[in-house]
Amino acid sequence: MTGQTGQDTPQGSDTDVADIIDLVETLIRVINEENRQLANGLPASLSTAVADKGKLAINLETRVEAIKAQTISLAAAAPLLRQQLVDRSNVLSDAMIENTTRLRAAIEATRRRVEAVMRAVRDDATSNGAYNATGTRERHVRRPEGNAGYWV
Repeated sequence: MTGQTGQDTPQGSDTDVADIIDLVETLIRVINEENRQLANGLPASLSTAVADKGKLAINLETRVEAIKAQTISLAAAAPLLRQQLVDRSNVLSDAMIENTTRLRAAIEATRRRVEAVMRAVRDDATSNGAYNATGTRERHVRRPEGNAGYWV
């Protein structure tokens, strides 16, 4: 089979597999960096890794399709490279599991923040009263209970 490098040789397969390993390594670094940012409290929406992960994932998907179509031959690659690919794939899988967990936690934290802000806005709106016919708000001032706040 002819690999991405256009070579029928085992060296061509080695080059293809080495390129895939490099791609997996890069994806691992991007995901680990995002995991560190999320662990430090960065909201998921502010992560800059999303675009990078998307591009790398598309590239990796293309390579996996080439393996399935047998335009890249894993069998022709050196056993050491095949083992490195398996090892790095396992590391990538673990990083992705952690990333999913951290993203879910960040999304939940953001949801709680939004709920707290909305609750504060609702509380403020009810304590300030509604708009009347003249377009002004009628403030409802709660009187203190008992003699609190008054000179007796």
